[in-house]
Amino acid sequence: MTAWALGTRHLAIGLLVGGWLLASSSAAMGQHIGWSPSRDDAVILEDDAAVGTGIRPAAEFEEIAPTPGRRLSAPRPSRLMPRSSVGRMHEQTTIEPRIVNELPMPGSARMGTTASPMPGEIYAPGEIYEGMPGAGATCCGHGCGQCPDCCGNWNSCGPVPICTLLPRPCLTNLEFTAGVHGFTGPLNRGASGSFGFHEGFNFGFPVCGGNLPCGQIGALWTESNFDGSLLEPDERNQIFVTAGFFRRVDWGLQWGVAFDYLHDEWDYEIDLGQVRGELGWRYCDCHEIGFRFSAGVNDDSGIFNVIDSNEQEFVIRQAGGRVEVNDLFVLYYRRQFACGGEGRLFGGFTNNHQGIFGGDARLPLNACWSLAADFVYVVPPDDSPLPGFAEETWNVSIGLVWTPFAKPGCCPNYCRPLFDVANNGTFATRLERSMLIAE
Repeated sequence: MTAWALGTRHLAIGLLVGGWLLASSSAAMGQHIGWSPSRDDAVILEDDAAVGTGIRPAAEFEEIAPTPGRRLSAPRPSRLMPRSSVGRMHEQTTIEPRIVNELPMPGSARMGTTASPMPGEIYAPGEIYEGMPGAGATCCGHGCGQCPDCCGNWNSCGPVPICTLLPRPCLTNLEFTAGVHGFTGPLNRGASGSFGFHEGFNFGFPVCGGNLPCGQIGALWTESNFDGSLLEPDERNQIFVTAGFFRRVDWGLQWGVAFDYLHDEWDYEIDLGQVRGELGWRYCDCHEIGFRFSAGVNDDSGIFNVIDSNEQEFVIRQAGGRVEVNDLFVLYYRRQFACGGEGRLFGGFTNNHQGIFGGDARLPLNACWSLAADFVYVVPPDDSPLPGFAEETWNVSIGLVWTPFAKPGCCPNYCRPLFDVANNGTFATRLERSMLIAE
């Protein structure tokens, strides 16, 4: 065989082997990356048939369409991406605020959560709003387990101890007060006024939730005239008890009614009761105008030391007398301050044609402490045979209010007691001397 024939044979064999290797390699690559069947040759798989094959049906993919003018919190995914991958991407990227496209949830004004953002509104990562998962376990913007209110772990997201399953009152609106006061009235019988100290508590509680009224109950103890007075050497002690119902609002009709009890013990001992109420209209969130009244429900009688005078000297004698409640009718204006503070001025008259004016205020110092003060003056009647100073009524009181379980921040508190516990300003009395008792 010549050299030319041998070279030609080797070239033909090489071309055949190279062609076979190239065809095999192309077929193998086509199965993995480069080859795909035509539309006519493609096999259509149902959802059930795709299970276990590693091929995902089209229903598992969602279209990610860009939104003009919107900034995303994560890099834009590919046009076709599994939903699970989109969720993981949003979970892992929370650096920038993202835009909320949801509409507000119904009833988003519920206290304790922030209203749902409007479409296009940007909110910070971690912010809680109504409609988000876990929003029901919030308190004034605090997340699950961050609300140190009276209910303890009842509103938390984790396991709770067995003790929380036992019924217990909500102590958020429990208040303790202590302070000083000075007052006088017909029961002082023209002698010196009464100065002393007072202490007590006031407790507001929800009755049944919703928009139903709240209830309240409280008591106040006073100790006055530590060195006695011209008429009696012993000190004077009083007990006031107040219980009632009320409804606080942000706008509209606000009202309340309460029953007050007074036990007054000095050189006499009397027990009186009255009904106290108020009806007001609150507007612009912080202004309120209204009407307040108090009316006695019973009278009492006793033996009293009184100052009797003749042409030569003053003599202390005993006299029988009847004590009645001095009914009050006033108009008031109340102004709400920040974080539960408020102030009120009022003026009116009594059922005995006496003028009356006064005011009260409450100024929060922090979440748990407030400063409370009030004053009242009842003008003596013109037709009384006694001197005016023996018939006038006035009271000045100032004290600190401690709320040990107060909610944090400046949340609206619709069950905080509407009425202060009665005192010598809101529970005015009159004394009618029936006769002098001979010595």
